[in-house]
Amino acid sequence: MPGAASGPSPVALDIRFVPPPERQPLALQCCTALAVGQWLLLISDHDPQPLHDQLRALHPGQFGWTLLEQEPGVWRVRITRLAIAG
Repeated sequence: MPGAASGPSPVALDIRFVPPPERQPLALQCCTALAVGQWLLLISDHDPQPLHDQLRALHPGQFGWTLLEQEPGVWRVRITRLAIAG
């Protein structure tokens, strides 16, 4: 689209069908692979708050977290990479 700002493309990760023990490690790996300014749409069947807590503990100030949808069986969260620690 002419005049649109170029930047990293968003990534979507639907973990509803990933075996439970693999969900958080996979989501964390995808988040940490994001470039600054890139965001991940995380889709889960439960509250992903433990991932949010882990991101804040391991990577303070590096990720934004926006809850987009919270319905029975579907949670959608936008996770944005704000910075990378030097």
